[in-house]
Amino acid sequence: MRKFIINLGLLCLVLAITGCSKKQNKITTRHLMSLDSLLDEHPQLVLDRLAETATKRQSRFNSAYSALLQTIAQDKTGFHFPSDSIIQNAVDVLSHYQKEYAELYARSLLYKGIVRYRMGVTDSTAYVPIKIAAHVLENAKLKNLKSALYCYYYLGTLFFENEHSRQSIEYLKKSIQVAQQLGYRNDLFNSCRDLAWSYMQNNDWDNTKLCIDTLTRFQNLSATERLDINLIESSYYESVGKPEKALFINMQLLADTLYLKGGELSEIYYKLSGNYRQLQFKTQSLLYAEKAVENINDTTKFYNYYYYYQNISEIAASLKQWEKSLIALTKAYQLKSKLIESNLKASLLELEKKYDLNQIEIKARRYKTQIYLYIGVIVLLFLLICSGLILRRQFKIRKEAEVRFAKSEKQRIEIEYQKTILNKERLENELKQKNFLLPIYRQISERNEMVKKVLEELKMNPYLEKNELLLRKIESTHKDFIQFSKIDPTMFFSEKDFFEFTDLEYHSRLELLNSSDKIMLIFARFKLDNNQIAILLNTTEDSVRSRKSKLRKKLLDNNIVLKQIHL
Repeated sequence: MRKFIINLGLLCLVLAITGCSKKQNKITTRHLMSLDSLLDEHPQLVLDRLAETATKRQSRFNSAYSALLQTIAQDKTGFHFPSDSIIQNAVDVLSHYQKEYAELYARSLLYKGIVRYRMGVTDSTAYVPIKIAAHVLENAKLKNLKSALYCYYYLGTLFFENEHSRQSIEYLKKSIQVAQQLGYRNDLFNSCRDLAWSYMQNNDWDNTKLCIDTLTRFQNLSATERLDINLIESSYYESVGKPEKALFINMQLLADTLYLKGGELSEIYYKLSGNYRQLQFKTQSLLYAEKAVENINDTTKFYNYYYYYQNISEIAASLKQWEKSLIALTKAYQLKSKLIESNLKASLLELEKKYDLNQIEIKARRYKTQIYLYIGVIVLLFLLICSGLILRRQFKIRKEAEVRFAKSEKQRIEIEYQKTILNKERLENELKQKNFLLPIYRQISERNEMVKKVLEELKMNPYLEKNELLLRKIESTHKDFIQFSKIDPTMFFSEKDFFEFTDLEYHSRLELLNSSDKIMLIFARFKLDNNQIAILLNTTEDSVRSRKSKLRKKLLDNNIVLKQIHL
């Protein structure tokens, strides 16, 4: 009897403690819900309140709810997330309550993706949680559409980051519709702004202009919002061929302290260089192009600035500043090569990361299977064996898909590498052309100067026929002029360079080619017409045609085949 009374007392005590605990959990949940309602207007206050209750013991659900509120408040206060472990734990716990608290579970998935996006992740690991959150919210058919608004907005943002403009436009339009229903002015502006960028990415200029007009009609625009509109208008006018308007806006941005505080100064200089280049002010364009290079501060992505040097090279070449063009082109080529190498490494790391995720999923399934084995019975064992067979088949299918994907990635990387090699050969070929043509033009210039001086002496001497000494001088000068005007390819090309450039295979019959034949082959490799060759050789087009005909006959008689040269 005494034992029965003691057991009954213990049972009542346990029931009392359990009842108090449940009551306390409900009070904590209501407190967290009240904090949730303050998130939009007072995120810092919510963080302070959560810090006060962090030391108190809470249920698993309330701990996960508290972690979710902490993550949302930190995001609204501009917190830099070092990892996603806190929100990941919240997702794991709230996944067990997704039927009763579907919106909370969806919000945890949403901010799991947002936190990863804030950490610089834009691949599927950020996209999938937000996509699942949107799916949960759509199926739950909740009246509060605020979380759906953020799902659509960040899905559009992630597609834009990965250059999938059509999907980005689709989700941003949904975001705009929800923002209009809720009357959220700031979210509506941000969605319209990003929609304009997505239309530009898709080269849809008419809809881009509609978005710009919509943004300018917003009331009470802040300084940051005006800056966003100016940036969109600048890129729009540059894209549709209105450089004068883009130049005006970019000059305003250069004087905008808000833009200079948060933006990269080299970027605005690069845009100004492009504006002046479109307006044919090459000197000013080169000046701002060099300033853009001088003001590069983002050393973490320095390889991405190869096109800054390429811009300098192209402008300098148009101004015939060959040395500066060559230096800039070499630098651009080096940076482009390093960028391609970096992208290849990133692709390999992405493949490795996906492989590791699959391995983790497999281990998790095996762990669950072991738990079922401990608590299962004979019928459950039979079901687990069937599940194991299904999992094995899924694993095999997944591995085959991974192998196919790896092969396609390898082929793509090889194609990119081949393109890089071809680009390198093209640049080297252009450099050889410059190294060859510049001395020729210099020689022609010197030759014309010599002729000019002789003519001036003849013009100023009225006693040409009577003065035998002057006559002899003229004859001597004429001989020197004829000798000097001869163009010898060995002055600019070694034998090795000649065969590489003309793509001829060396054999003994090629020794039959004289200097005149070689220079004609080099000009033909440059694809110069008869008129251009006649100017360079100081002769007539008929003479050039005759020399080409003789050269063709000589090549045919000696079985010398031309691969890339057409005479």
